[in-house]
Amino acid sequence: MNAYPKFVCSALLALCCALPSFAEGDFLKGWIKGGSDPKSYEVSLDKAASRGPHNAVRYRSLENVKEDGFGTVMQIIQSEEYKGKRVRLSAYIKPEKVSGWAGLWLRVDGRRHSEPIAFDNMSDRPVKGSSDWLKCEVVLDVPEEGATAIAFGFMLSGNGAIYVSEMALDIVDNSVPVTRPSGNAYPRQPVNLDFK
Repeated sequence: MNAYPKFVCSALLALCCALPSFAEGDFLKGWIKGGSDPKSYEVSLDKAASRGPHNAVRYRSLENVKEDGFGTVMQIIQSEEYKGKRVRLSAYIKPEKVSGWAGLWLRVDGRRHSEPIAFDNMSDRPVKGSSDWLKCEVVLDVPEEGATAIAFGFMLSGNGAIYVSEMALDIVDNSVPVTRPSGNAYPRQPVNLDFK
């Protein structure tokens, strides 16, 4: 039995495909587009929306996309410097008329990309609608053995727009709890057997 919801699994497969990078000279050097419907979304620099001195990007739907369609802007890096450590992806997100949901996502890949070691896309705490800036975080463990790459980014499912600013990928200590258990999400022991 798979530990991730069906939508998450299809999202993982879409994200694992070979993805084109932005054209050389674009302001998002190092980032690549992906998702189930990347052509229905655009990304642009929006200095007017920035938080303080930091740049912000605006990621928005171009047309009415299917509610289960999504786009992402992402990076994939080697895992060597992060093995045996806990990592936190953080950013501020400001949603604007998001009809589906949005969030950060972080994935630790093993030798087979179709079976990630750890993954969290904030689907259990999504960013929706319209609001001011929200601090978002995803925290996962990168195992010493088996991890081959780390993928991360921000995503938008459905219509609307998000602004993203102050993104960081940091190593944190074990006092910072993970946002989703790695590997099999089943508990180690039975719980609530007396139905309290």
